[in-house]
Amino acid sequence: MSPRRNRYISLPAGVALIAVMSGCGTSGGSAGSSLVTSGTSPDGQSVVGLNKSPGVDLSRSVVNAIASDPKLTAKVPAAVRTSGLQVSSGVGYPPMEMFASDGQTIYGIDPAIALAIGNRLGVKVIVTNADFNSQIPGVVSGRYNMIMSTMTDTAKRQKEVDFLDYLTDSQGFVVKTRNPGDIHRPADLCGKTVAVVDNGVAFQLAAQYSSDCSSAGKPAIKILKFTDDQNAILQVKSGRAVADINDYPVAAYRPRTGEPLAAVLIPNTASPLGIGMSKTDKPLLNDVRAALASLISDGTYRKILRAWGVPGMAVKTVVVDGGK
Repeated sequence: MSPRRNRYISLPAGVALIAVMSGCGTSGGSAGSSLVTSGTSPDGQSVVGLNKSPGVDLSRSVVNAIASDPKLTAKVPAAVRTSGLQVSSGVGYPPMEMFASDGQTIYGIDPAIALAIGNRLGVKVIVTNADFNSQIPGVVSGRYNMIMSTMTDTAKRQKEVDFLDYLTDSQGFVVKTRNPGDIHRPADLCGKTVAVVDNGVAFQLAAQYSSDCSSAGKPAIKILKFTDDQNAILQVKSGRAVADINDYPVAAYRPRTGEPLAAVLIPNTASPLGIGMSKTDKPLLNDVRAALASLISDGTYRKILRAWGVPGMAVKTVVVDGGK
């Protein structure tokens, strides 16, 4: 994980930065831990930095300077204006989603973009840590308005939720420093053990690579499945697995934090990451899409990604359900 320190932030009167919701612990923090910002944009008025990003956010100065658009605010459903945008995220994917040193404050690229969307819409944002496999059911049931959790937009998932494609991602292998297993391409995994997060693109890739090994007359891959990334990475550190399959920005970030790991880009794996939203709430989907398009248009979106060192993940336009 990245080096962290506590930061004290001066907030306007009536604005609270952090609240904690009880829940079972996962990925180094509480499954119910939330980043919560309070306050609403007054009717017809633009407000700058309604949602205050925590001090550990590398894009904090950009996010906190975003002004709301009264025209967009007026279109947001009344229930969301009252209770805020409920965002589900899965902490443990640095630099996408992380806990600060207090074990409660959620920050990273996804929370930063979520707060940016809220600031442009003029509504509060509540980011809650949730198990990856519970996130789509959470949106379908109405518990959450949207998912921002490094979730790949796929045709299978589109059957349950709609996606606003907001980032482009590729996959990578996470291996030990100096890559003792000599893992450079999928075929190098044949007959070896790989760790992945279950029910996601990483597992699908691992299963496909194992099938390819068998088709080539080589030993299949032993696949270890986990509900969170932290446990999957632990298998690599302990030597139980030669590699973890992960989003490349996540894989590349870990060595920068001092962990004894290295990243290997897997070619031809580019795919869209999507904000998952209910298929029955098209008005809110259109509101979020308009806010994100506005942030792209005025350059704010790219400033956030540059602050986090991932400008290559940027999209030019917000496509709905572009995944295959």
